[in-house]
Amino acid sequence: MRPVSRPFSRAAITGTALLALTVAGCSGHSGGSGNSPTGASSTGATSPAATATASAAASTGSTDVAGGGNCTAQTTSVSSDTAAQVLQTVATELPKACGFTMSGYLDGAAELPDGLSIQGNATVDASGNAHVAVVDQGVVIDVYQVSGSDYVHMYEAGEPTAAPDQNVLAGWGNTLSSSAIATVGQRFVKLTSTQASTWATGGMEGSDVLFSPTKLATDLASGATGWTLAGTATVDGVQCVQVSAPAAQDAPTTTISVNASTGLPVQVAYTVSGSSPNKLVFSDYGTTATVTAPSNYVDGASLS
Repeated sequence: MRPVSRPFSRAAITGTALLALTVAGCSGHSGGSGNSPTGASSTGATSPAATATASAAASTGSTDVAGGGNCTAQTTSVSSDTAAQVLQTVATELPKACGFTMSGYLDGAAELPDGLSIQGNATVDASGNAHVAVVDQGVVIDVYQVSGSDYVHMYEAGEPTAAPDQNVLAGWGNTLSSSAIATVGQRFVKLTSTQASTWATGGMEGSDVLFSPTKLATDLASGATGWTLAGTATVDGVQCVQVSAPAAQDAPTTTISVNASTGLPVQVAYTVSGSSPNKLVFSDYGTTATVTAPSNYVDGASLS
């Protein structure tokens, strides 16, 4: 991960952002295994991923609303598609994936210049409940969204049981008073709607993409232009079509590996010159475990 060099300023994950997660259809196919495509390259169009996403939303008739869904198996082959068509298929199919897991590092346009490091596995279940922890400026922000409620725990990286320090206090912004944060200690807070709204003004800018497959599909491609087909490869045991874009501005060279049979992403690799690639890995499509609320929490309504 590139060194962090800016203030703690990501927009908070709020109830609105978390509720934006759609699981509009289930898939019996896996885009990878575990927790953690032959032919010459051809040039694909450089139209923004947002265009593909808008087209996908129109074609599926779905919106990002947690718990929605008519489960539909992904069977869209991309093995003979152009780069632009592959990206559009990702935008179409990811919002229909009935649960999936992500691990690694997200370095899309919304995360520049520092990227977004996922702690462990980020999980979205078949009902649209989600759990993700990310680290920013040395502070871990651990969030569960279950049945429309947000449960949040913030702590210094590597010190989940330590008392909240000044960095953690700054992460909460005006959402909770210092005395309330001290009362919470090492526990999660179940945010009220008012607290979630307040938290939206600071915290984790851009990271709500992890909770919205439509936004994520856009974000995966939006940090780069000049997408071309990059051949085929077997990634995590899955036969994939690959699309690649060169480095541009702060964005690194990006290669997206897409399941050739389903059109679902398997891996995104971000490569900065002279370094090993950072990777975002997708797995467990349609087989993710149910996400349940943490038991050790304080109801935000009880905090002054």
